[in-house]
Amino acid sequence: MLDLLRGIALLAPATAAGAVMSEASWRPRMESLVRSGSWSAALSLIDSIQADGGGEISQGGWNAAITACARSKDPAASHAAVATLERVPKPCAKCYTSAITACRGRWEAALELFDNMASEGLPRGERALTACLNSLADAGKWEEAISL
Repeated sequence: MLDLLRGIALLAPATAAGAVMSEASWRPRMESLVRSGSWSAALSLIDSIQADGGGEISQGGWNAAITACARSKDPAASHAAVATLERVPKPCAKCYTSAITACRGRWEAALELFDNMASEGLPRGERALTACLNSLADAGKWEEAISL
């Protein structure tokens, strides 16, 4: 919670003056939240940027928030990662891969996201495949893993 309050405090002067926040102004704070695994604060930062009319969030910004979820050990972060991916206007392969990585223990969700990548015409690279296979392996779903 303290991370969230600090992040909002850093952004307050720009929004109070009516300025649109650039990604350059909030991205360092997001990167700090990602490194610390503060997924809830990272998602709250995205929410506050959107609520304050902070401009368009890049694929990298969205991916950073999803990556914070993937780095957390909190099971709720997995659900939050998938929900956040659904908010991204046109998710890139990195966003999908980060969300799949967050789906530890939720092999059905990981497999669905992996399949969605193909239907969206996105490349399903080695990292996405590995993340999906790890989720399947954790659940003992070797038959599904072999079918990939």
